[in-house]
Amino acid sequence: EEARINLRRAARLLTESGEDSDVWKAYLNLADSFEETAPESAAEYYDAALASLERDSQSRGGEARNTGNLFADRGRAYEEIARYYAGRHREDPLGGWEAKAFETAERSRARGLLDLLEDSFALDAGPEALALIDSLSQVDTSSADGRARRNEISARLAAFRAERRSEAVASSLEPVELADLIKRKQSQTLILQYAVGDSATLMWVIDNKATELHELPGRAEMRRRVEAFRGAIAQPGVADDVLLREGRALYQLLLGVAEDRINRRKNLIIVPDDVLFELPFSALLAADPAPDAAWSEQPFFGKKKRPAYAPSSTVYLMLREQKAGKF
Repeated sequence: EEARINLRRAARLLTESGEDSDVWKAYLNLADSFEETAPESAAEYYDAALASLERDSQSRGGEARNTGNLFADRGRAYEEIARYYAGRHREDPLGGWEAKAFETAERSRARGLLDLLEDSFALDAGPEALALIDSLSQVDTSSADGRARRNEISARLAAFRAERRSEAVASSLEPVELADLIKRKQSQTLILQYAVGDSATLMWVIDNKATELHELPGRAEMRRRVEAFRGAIAQPGVADDVLLREGRALYQLLLGVAEDRINRRKNLIIVPDDVLFELPFSALLAADPAPDAAWSEQPFFGKKKRPAYAPSSTVYLMLREQKAGKF
């Protein structure tokens, strides 16, 4: 309890002093201290941590981009929080923890999409900003005047990035909650959403009235299998056995647990993550490969179902409602 008091005091002092970029870490530690004894309190502190993290990212804009480890830590925060909620779901399947895990993953995706918008700054910032970028590498910083010039250019670029961040925030979407997604999606649509983490990959099977949450192997195993499969595709006639073997194994791993639901629904939306964005799901094998059969006779998943893809469930809903999509 003394440690919690100190963490609360640290969070308050950081906020009052205006140096609140690390407040979210204090909240994370507070949440961690409640994980076993008071899960609801842990969830409240995790929500506070993510809210603080997101406010800080918005206020700092492009300036925060200079600290790569910071963003790695922030991405890991979403991942670990979702993993904790998945663990709670195993222990308490009726407690709504799968929804908390899903909503944490959607918040992470929303943050990532904002960062992608900011990363596109150099592509659409206009001739003035591009000229500044070019001039920055040509500044001679061996003199005081050169260093002052470099600082001036850097400040102007930071202002451009801050403006870009403001535009991105203004146009961003509020991450959808699981219950709202189920209500608003098309009734004949099944959604499979993945969140790849170091220790496990979370998979949500989102149907009309029921949602399943499954834990699959983590990032290293997923990457190894996806790379083996893609490598085999790139070597026709040389690695056909690997293609068939890994295509079947990946289907069983990623789609097998939802096979009955996939077969019952007309439409399928896949929301990949991490290395799974590189995987052609339609090329996976929905049944054991047919020995010595022509490629056209192999049981590729795309022959029985044509999935559509979305970067997040929030974006899927936006596109569906803006375009009056059938999915």
